[in-house]
Amino acid sequence: KKSSLAGYIIDLAARMMNMVQWSSMMCFQAFNSTAVVEGYNGTGIPFLMDSDGHCQAIMWPEADGYYPFNEQITADWIATEVVCFQKNQIPCSRPAMVEMWKRVIGRASHPNVKIDGYDILSDW
Repeated sequence: KKSSLAGYIIDLAARMMNMVQWSSMMCFQAFNSTAVVEGYNGTGIPFLMDSDGHCQAIMWPEADGYYPFNEQITADWIATEVVCFQKNQIPCSRPAMVEMWKRVIGRASHPNVKIDGYDILSDW
C-alpha cells in the first residue's frame, strides 16, 4: 500500500512528464547561420529548453556520427519511448527521434574515449 504522499509524488511526476513536448525536443541549426531552433527533424539534443521552447546547451553528434555518452541518455530514452513506442507507432512518426536513439546507443559499440589503453564511453 502506498502512502498518500507517495501517490501525490507519483501523480506530480506524471503530470510533469506530460507537460513536456517530447516530439519537438530535437534542435537544428539554421542553414548558414549560428541560429538554433527546435524542430522535428533536428539532430541536436538540448540539455535545457526555456519556456519559449528555445534549445540551450545543445549536444550535437560528434564527427563519427554518434552522440557523446552522458546523463542526457535518460531524457533521450524517455523521449523516444513517449514519442514512438507508447503510441504503438510502427514506423515511428518522428524518424529523427529513432535516428537520434540509434546514435545515442550506438556510442556503446563505438567508444571514442581511451584511458590507459581501455575504450570507455565517457571520461566523466
